Amino acid sequence: AMELRKKGYEVRTNIGNSGYKVDIGIVNPYNPTSYLMAVICDGYNYSASRCSRDREIIQMDVLRNLGWNVYRLWIMDWWTMKDATLKKLTSTIDEKVLSSKKII
Repeated sequence: AMELRKKGYEVRTNIGNSGYKVDIGIVNPYNPTSYLMAVICDGYNYSASRCSRDREIIQMDVLRNLGWNVYRLWIMDWWTMKDATLKKLTSTIDEKVLSSKKII
């Protein structure tokens, strides 16, 4: 979240009230009451799931059914290829920003 803030994105962390929390929510710059996408990491919320089916299938399906665009970010990728991982993530966010601008 800190790296995304440095890039100028407004982000919020640990979003939600259920067992399917969003680790990082990217705020829509054209509509600050909504999110462009959810970034799901394999950190605390990931390991708190009871089984791999909950982590890999159910959580993602629930979030998508609630209207979230979901981006999976693996911590090992962040540690071993931070620059490339951040570049891919910001590119995806920028695509969502452009798409949301066209809607407005």
